[in-house]
Amino acid sequence: MNQVEIKRKQIQFFSYCLAGINVWVFGKQLGNNGLAYLAAAFLVFLFFWILTGKNVPDRLGRLLRSRNAKGQYKNVSKMRRNMMIFQIAAGLVGAVLCAALGYFVLEKAFRIPYGSMILWILCPALILRCMQSVLLGIFQSEGSEMPSAVSAILRQVFYFGLGLLFLGIFRTYGEKVSLLLKKDDFTAMYGAMGVALGIVISEVLVLIFVFVIYQGSASGRREAEIGMKGTDTFFSQVRVLLFSMGGDIIGDLLLYLPLWTGLVLFEKNAADIYAAADSYGVFIGRYLDMMLLVVVLLCMGILPGVAKAGAHIRKKEERYVQNAIQSGIQGVFLHGMFFTVWLAVLSEFCWEKCSPQDPPWSCGRSCSFIAHKF
Repeated sequence: MNQVEIKRKQIQFFSYCLAGINVWVFGKQLGNNGLAYLAAAFLVFLFFWILTGKNVPDRLGRLLRSRNAKGQYKNVSKMRRNMMIFQIAAGLVGAVLCAALGYFVLEKAFRIPYGSMILWILCPALILRCMQSVLLGIFQSEGSEMPSAVSAILRQVFYFGLGLLFLGIFRTYGEKVSLLLKKDDFTAMYGAMGVALGIVISEVLVLIFVFVIYQGSASGRREAEIGMKGTDTFFSQVRVLLFSMGGDIIGDLLLYLPLWTGLVLFEKNAADIYAAADSYGVFIGRYLDMMLLVVVLLCMGILPGVAKAGAHIRKKEERYVQNAIQSGIQGVFLHGMFFTVWLAVLSEFCWEKCSPQDPPWSCGRSCSFIAHKF
């Protein structure tokens, strides 16, 4: 991992901080129950995104880079085309399965009411993200990390602006439905649907941005297609890509498994699913959001040390590897202790200022408890 890749990953981690801010803002507008409906739908969407295109840019970039280094320009050209076809098909199948299984997972397994309609709106974003992943993988194979970094920031900016725009429009309609049916939950549900529509339109804009850059750099890419005859077939290229992504997919599924199982177990024992959804919204918008910001900041600091240790390993410099790992562990420990103390001491004060309507013992002290575990 070179310095350009480190900067790209750090910018992507910074975009996760922006995502945390978006979650907090949307939570303030939607309320706890609306944020719970949106978060549950996004968890189902995340499962299919992991299976289809989440890890494609890095793995496809490495595969294309290795073939370019060997002078297999025809195979590179075929792989770019074949992977785009494969990812569109995978995104389409994933979106159909996500929509088909969404009602069962959200209403029966997660027991989150009104989440299936939000998920149905989110499903087209899966196809758009799969198409983006191929284009970003092509850029990374050519050593250009800028599109991946900029698109990550733009995505969160578009989420914020368009999400709030459509949230307001849909919430106004939801208030009318709530008055007609005498049920306040429809206001939150329609507001969450507006955020989901804003996410889909944001993905369209990000795809246009990436495609324009791709077209702008197409001239040199066409010249590179002249070379030895292509030997790879469509299925061999798909097989190689899937095998290379297998470990990443398993790792991501294990990473998010506590969120899926935790929601199932929490809702399973709830007597009132509406009150439970409100409590889950508090968890997402308060505890998990705060911990996400801390973990992201730690990961941004870890990346240079990890890259340094990897460089020494490739050079077989065992003594420097040991020093790099030791200094990295010390840095992680010190920064981790700082954030632990910060959460334990200042969490109540922060939540009193950010969310004065929430009692400090419901948010701040719970964050203090989580901080000690952290």
